[in-house]
Amino acid sequence: MSDSLADAQRVQRAIRKLAGVSSVQTGLKILRGLPALPRENRFTVTATVGRRRDVAEIMEIEGEDTSGRNYMAVVDVGTSTIVAHVVDANAASLVGAQACFNSQSAYGREVMARRIMYGEKMGQDRLQERVVEDINRLISTLAAANDINTKDITAVICAGNTVMMHFLLGLPTAAIRRSPFVAADLNPPPFRAAEVGVKVNPRALLYFIPSIGSWVGGDVTAGILATGLHESEKTGVLIDIGTNGEIVVGNKDWLVACSASDGPALEGASVASGMVAEHGAIEKARVQDGTIRYKVIGGGLPRGICGSGILDAVAALLKTNVIDRAGKFVEGSHPALRFEDGQACYTLAQSEETAHKRGIVLTQDDLDNVVTAKAAIFAASKIMLDRLKLGFSDISRLFVAGGFGNYINLENAMSIGLFPPLPVSRARYVGNTSICGARMVAFSDEAYQLAGEISRKTTYCDLMGSNDYVEQFKQAMFLPHTNIELFEPRRS
Repeated sequence: MSDSLADAQRVQRAIRKLAGVSSVQTGLKILRGLPALPRENRFTVTATVGRRRDVAEIMEIEGEDTSGRNYMAVVDVGTSTIVAHVVDANAASLVGAQACFNSQSAYGREVMARRIMYGEKMGQDRLQERVVEDINRLISTLAAANDINTKDITAVICAGNTVMMHFLLGLPTAAIRRSPFVAADLNPPPFRAAEVGVKVNPRALLYFIPSIGSWVGGDVTAGILATGLHESEKTGVLIDIGTNGEIVVGNKDWLVACSASDGPALEGASVASGMVAEHGAIEKARVQDGTIRYKVIGGGLPRGICGSGILDAVAALLKTNVIDRAGKFVEGSHPALRFEDGQACYTLAQSEETAHKRGIVLTQDDLDNVVTAKAAIFAASKIMLDRLKLGFSDISRLFVAGGFGNYINLENAMSIGLFPPLPVSRARYVGNTSICGARMVAFSDEAYQLAGEISRKTTYCDLMGSNDYVEQFKQAMFLPHTNIELFEPRRS
């Protein structure tokens, strides 16, 4: 009788005290159930609270103590590959992870602009539906495998390039592919996951890591956060390999980023026997007694080859002179190489040596895609350094990010000219920094705020149509480069 505070204000008062927030809001659905729920549960309830920028929202109130069942989904929404993690919000730990090829690829695979053009002509509804279907399938599979009710997944944190975020939200993308390449939004606020069709808790919030520019997205912001490049005293380089490759140069005082459309070959897509980096993928390859030997993720018979295996295989073929410096197969150079109907094909594993009884091969088209991809990445890296008046020797650390697999042989990658010719000791493969940075944001409000600061601090450099990029790209269309002397210092 001494405290006649209304039910809603009583709950809000407790949340402000326990969560350390100043402003709390409540939806009508919550209010309608509030009088009965506490009284039916001896005034012991569990509130799920979501942060909507400066306001804490009561998303759900349940009877008794259900706080032990609190999960989040963290998603890397890539152009070619989508990766989902389900994490335990209480323990700040990974529950499970799964990846799949982005089914939007049916509408445009090699060049992201083609997918934008499809949306302009046919409408973006189908593109939006496809990416949501992929995300829902990954989350539901992980939830079922770990005995989790999707109702207990109360937040979804997404990182991805700017265009994929537009597709996910159903935002118009036409202006992004036309000069001056303007996005609809680089830092969307939290929305209801249900608004875009993501099937978790009906009131769950959908968060986005803010983008840097129209062609440098939140996946790169997450990568900078994950590698600590924004805190480095010395100048470093982050290269994130995806369908759109991104390069960031900088340190704690300044950061500059650009993108290069390299295609999906280095992720295992647009490759005849390519696959995502999962069980059954060839992830390593080396030359032994004139034959390429390989290692398969999870052991057993291979089902395909992922990005790290592709890089190793190309380096091995170059080393054994099965391909020349232009990336072309040399006829008669190896028994595993055959020419049929004008198409060259190198067999890595015969059909009887594979899980699906189909040979695993690399074709001339595959090699052309790899050479084009590596040329785009190296050209963008070289231009960024040139414009900043920096040389390779000024780079103290090279971070290589991307969904290659569990491992990437950096020396092999440098031998074909994918990365700047640095001492290997300065380079480090850091894996999928998009998902890593997004998980940091999921577990920490401080990291969430820092991601926003990084996106605002980083200068976006647009290379589209620049003459120096075209020239550098042409020079990089050889293995390792037209100027072979450029790579000599690394070998000495």
